[in-house]
Amino acid sequence: MRKFMIATGAAALMAASSFGAMAFETRAVITSVDQSAGTVTIDNGATLQLPTGFDAAELNVGEQIMVDYDSDTNMINTFDVVTDGNVMEENRGDE
Repeated sequence: MRKFMIATGAAALMAASSFGAMAFETRAVITSVDQSAGTVTIDNGATLQLPTGFDAAELNVGEQIMVDYDSDTNMINTFDVVTDGNVMEENRGDE
């Protein structure tokens, strides 16, 4: 019985840890850009880390973006600049 409880507990722990990092997608407006830190702040108050290698100087306050980011680390996975209601370009930081 004890072995069964340990195995069940271990399985439950592994299942719970797999739900830790959740991706969050939102349409937002950039409220500030910190080029030295490589971050942008969006209109919901979240400060997001730009992908490695992305030039923050390409972003402007007031631009609307569609952003997908890790809700635990606030690291951006992908984002799109939106113009006139349409997605303009996709950025992943590895291009």
